[in-house]
Amino acid sequence: MRAHIKLPQLAKLMGLSFPGADDFELLSRAVTLDFRNVGTAGRETDSVLGDYWPEEVLQHPNAKMLQEVPRTYGADKLRSLLTRHDWPPRHPEDESTLAGKKIFTQRVVGRILNQRVVYGREARVPRSSRTGAALVPLDRSKSLTDTIEVSCASCHNHSPGRTLISMPSPLTEFQRCNLCHFDHPQRDSRNFIAIEEHMKAEGITEYESCISCHNEHPVFGPQVYSNSWLLPFDADGDGITQNDEIEDGKHFGIGTDANLNLDSLFVQQLTPPALRKHQETYLLSDNARKAPNSVSYSHEGFGFVRVAPLITLDQTAPYLHNGSVPTLIDLLKPNSARPASFPVGYPEQKFTFDTKLPGNRNVGHEFGIELSDKEKRDLVRFMESLP
Repeated sequence: MRAHIKLPQLAKLMGLSFPGADDFELLSRAVTLDFRNVGTAGRETDSVLGDYWPEEVLQHPNAKMLQEVPRTYGADKLRSLLTRHDWPPRHPEDESTLAGKKIFTQRVVGRILNQRVVYGREARVPRSSRTGAALVPLDRSKSLTDTIEVSCASCHNHSPGRTLISMPSPLTEFQRCNLCHFDHPQRDSRNFIAIEEHMKAEGITEYESCISCHNEHPVFGPQVYSNSWLLPFDADGDGITQNDEIEDGKHFGIGTDANLNLDSLFVQQLTPPALRKHQETYLLSDNARKAPNSVSYSHEGFGFVRVAPLITLDQTAPYLHNGSVPTLIDLLKPNSARPASFPVGYPEQKFTFDTKLPGNRNVGHEFGIELSDKEKRDLVRFMESLP
C-alpha cells in the first residue's frame, strides 16, 4: 500500500482479531478476500462505492474505509469465516465420518499436472520481467510436465502464513509433510522415514540440511481446508485458457470452466484469450530459485483457479467455482454422469441452471470418481461434518 502502513496497524484498522493477524501472508489473504468480495459486489450491483473501493483503499487506507465498506457489502462476515482458527466440528465423528476422513487424507483420488502459479515474493522472477508470476513445480524432484498423485487433503488443508515457528508435535492429519512437500522422503503414505535413516540411504552428511524446515516452518494458518494454491488452466500449454477445458483436463489440469476466471487483484488475467499466449510465464525449477536471473520462460496462457475452502460445505451448494454441480455426490461422478441441468433458487425465484451454456459448464475436477458408492458416501459424510 502506498501509505506504507505497518502490518499490526493494518490488522487493527481492518478490525482483525484472529491469532497471528499481523502475519504478512494471513493479513494479505484477508485483504485479498475483501478486495474480491467488495469489488465483485460493486460490479454486480453497479455500485460506484464498491467498484472503486479496491483502488481507493490502496491509495488512502483508513479505518472507516477498511471497516465500513466491507461491512456494507457483507464481506467482513465471509472474511471472518475464513480466518477463524477455532472451528468446532458440525457433528460428532461416527464410523462413516472417520472412514471418510481416512479417504480424504490418505487415499489417492487422481493425478494433476506438476504445476502451480505463484506471484510476487514467491515467484522470484528477474526484475526486468513484465510479469510478477511464475509456474513452479509442486514436486521439486520432478519436471513441470510430469504428473503427480494427489489426495483430497493435498490441496484442501491449511493455508500457511509466513511467520516461522518450530514444527508442532505430534502433527495432525492435515499437517503431514507429504501433503505439501511431495518430495518428502517416506516409506508409504502414512509412515515417514527417520532423518538418520534417510541420511544414511542418501549419503547425506549435513544434518542441518534435514532439520532446517522442522526447526523453522511457516505457521499453519486457519484450517479452512484450502492451501490457497493457484492451479493453472492452461495444462496443455497451447496458450488458450478459456473454452479449452476438455483438452486441459486430458493433460491433467483441473479442467473446470475458465470463463469465470476473475481475480480483481490480478487484472492481467483479463487479457483477451488471443493475446494470452504472448504473456511471459516464467518456469522456475529448484535451481532457478537459487539463480533467479537465469530462469527461462515460455509463452503460455496463464489463467488459474484457486483451491476453494471447504468450510460450511453442506450449506454452499451448488459446487465448483461456477456453481455447476448440484450435490457433492454428483461432484464425485465423471463429467458425463453429472446433471446437465437442475433447478436452483427458492420456490418463488427458482430457475433452471443449464450447464451447456459458456461459463456454466460442469466439466473438470474429476477426482474420486473411481471410489465405490460406499466410499463416496463416507467421503461426503466427512465433508459435511466440516465446520
